Amino acid sequence: MSLSETMTSLMNSARKHFEVKQKLSIPNLINLFNPNPNLLTGIKDFSGKWVGLDQWVEDGAYKGLKVLKKSTLWNGCYQEFQVEAGKTYTFSAYVKQDEASNDSSIYILPTSVIGTAPTKDSNHSIDVTTDWQRVSFSFYCEYSGTIDPRLEMNSSGHGYMYICGYKLEEGSLATPLTELGGGN
Repeated sequence: MSLSETMTSLMNSARKHFEVKQKLSIPNLINLFNPNPNLLTGIKDFSGKWVGLDQWVEDGAYKGLKVLKKSTLWNGCYQEFQVEAGKTYTFSAYVKQDEASNDSSIYILPTSVIGTAPTKDSNHSIDVTTDWQRVSFSFYCEYSGTIDPRLEMNSSGHGYMYICGYKLEEGSLATPLTELGGGN
């Protein structure tokens, strides 16, 4: 096996192991082994200050993380977070639905935007399957301000959406969920 084939095999194995969908560069591969800290707190059990939790129902656990489910539109649960101008952030989470759909989204902007929004990238459509998957969305902040990173269904008829393992981190790559930083 050539060096190129070995590297391709290593990258593909790392993508599968770390649940990364995008192609990896050598620096990104190194980052996977040195994950960024989670900027959100209480992600194991949705403890602490979460907005919209009363709209969701607990439904067991996945990978040791409390799972929440919801069958109605909008009103994702989130933690407000202050972002800094000039930085790139990535939000990621585990998600699945009772029925596969391409009509769900990751939302970043606050539910009520007053003044200048921190980022022009306010949402990202995602395809959600019936199997657990880690979805992510990276965005650049032109201004400092508050964001409300969350997952939401945009249309009904797909049964429940299940969520867990929220992570917000600096950088443009979703690194593995860890208990480092604020993620406890």
